[in-house]
Amino acid sequence: MAILRMFGDLPPDFEVELYRETSGEQVNWSGRSSGVIEKLQGWAVVGAGAIFALVNIGGPAAALGVLVDLIERGRTADIGALAATAGGLLLFAGGVAIAAIGWRLVQSSERVVWAITNKRLIRLVIGPTPQTRSWTKSEIVKVERINWTDPATQALTVTVRARRNDTATFIIVGPADLEAAEAAFAAMED
Repeated sequence: MAILRMFGDLPPDFEVELYRETSGEQVNWSGRSSGVIEKLQGWAVVGAGAIFALVNIGGPAAALGVLVDLIERGRTADIGALAATAGGLLLFAGGVAIAAIGWRLVQSSERVVWAITNKRLIRLVIGPTPQTRSWTKSEIVKVERINWTDPATQALTVTVRARRNDTATFIIVGPADLEAAEAAFAAMED
């Protein structure tokens, strides 16, 4: 489940990218993510990667120690030492890679646009190489209102098929026009 805090208006450069992505489709609703939730998720991934790298920092240190010791003695490492060294380095590099992925999420957190066209629900990350994920009407399982009588707490839940037998639910909140979003879902074509 993901919570999407949405703002209604898109900056002009975001609109250009959205309309480039939706060429030939009619955009019935769009909103820009506030970036707060995405930023928190990104920092959580950065933290997990940093912890993983720090726990495995002994790998590069041991590798360096083994190599220096072997060079000083004029010997070569046996296959077991090389495998252990490579394993430690790979675990450390894995932690660094996880942290880098999290940092990328943090960097893109304020460039996420959601839109509903006549054909699909779109999540677009604006950037040098835009990233798009979309769901057609047949992949949208249900759209439901939550707290609809209270404008301060109203939300719209959208459940989509994420994979073959798995679903994902998005909870859309915020000052975006949720009634227009609900109408746009109803107007989607098969």
